[in-house]
Amino acid sequence: MSKAEPEDLEELSAALLEVQRETSRRNAARIRSYADTIREADWLADQIDPEVPNV
Repeated sequence: MSKAEPEDLEELSAALLEVQRETSRRNAARIRSYADTIREADWLADQIDPEVPNV
């Protein structure tokens, strides 16, 4: 197996960093979506029975 050149390692590192950033963006969007769903469920539960506390 040949030794990787520093330029190759820099390119791979940059590509990996971009993949990690994209994964973080997607995860953040998914978390925001889950939070929206929870808020909507809380609102709906309040419409059904406002006396029951949200958990």
